[in-house]
Amino acid sequence: MKKVLIVTDQPDRFSELSLSLEAAQDTGVLWASNGREALEAAAGGNINFAVVDRNISDMDSFELVRRLITTDAGIDTAVVSEKSEEEFHEAGEGLGIRFRLPPLPMARHARMILDVLKNQITI
Repeated sequence: MKKVLIVTDQPDRFSELSLSLEAAQDTGVLWASNGREALEAAAGGNINFAVVDRNISDMDSFELVRRLITTDAGIDTAVVSEKSEEEFHEAGEGLGIRFRLPPLPMARHARMILDVLKNQITI
């Protein structure tokens, strides 16, 4: 089963995304309310994709992505951001972030994540 970690302290904003992900076969959703919890989940080695909200309480979202991929380089990521395309690219350069999500991710964003999961190679 593929696991998607959603890191946010506002889970209501992610309800459509999470329901769409959970409806997919062989996909589960885990939740973390801050960076520390996300890193603990990633340390277990069972996370395939992480969705990182823009306003997590204990660290910058791009710093969390940096730490997640240091913990497990196989984790794909998406970041919720209102930064301009240029600012987003600059902040996330070198982090391999798959895409930027809007503040209210929807079912179509879940399909994008599921496409990435479908193409991941399991070793």
